[in-house]
Amino acid sequence: MAGKVEILDVPETKCVYASFTCQRSEIPSNMRPAMDKAWKHAAACGGGKGAPFARYTACHGSECTVEVGFPVDSPMDGPDGVKAGSFGGFRAVSAEHVGDYGRLGDAYDAGQAHLEEEGLTQAGPIHEHYVGPGSPDGTTPPRTLVYFPVE
Repeated sequence: MAGKVEILDVPETKCVYASFTCQRSEIPSNMRPAMDKAWKHAAACGGGKGAPFARYTACHGSECTVEVGFPVDSPMDGPDGVKAGSFGGFRAVSAEHVGDYGRLGDAYDAGQAHLEEEGLTQAGPIHEHYVGPGSPDGTTPPRTLVYFPVE
């Protein structure tokens, strides 16, 4: 379910990330292995210091390149193509999604609508920030913020 939509400043955070390129339909099956790679290396860089993220750096037709990672204290490049970098450092339309990831598109629609309503121009790749994983028993749903960087 799409929740609150607002404009906010996303602070820059040091991170490590792994990337992959695949068909849009294959993103879910590629997300976990890339996230696992980044998580293993995050421990060597000061541990995962916050919620994981995904950054959709390129989507052309049915193919997307995605970076997934974790905030850390001391980022450094790692094995298996894990890279040091940063997350955030931009102003964005933030669209909240609470619930099953199968409905995450609702937050994308709400964010895009807000961009249009406010006459804003997207200025970079869309980011998903997985701020609440939800509970194993399903009583607390996952919470995701979808960021649309703006000029």
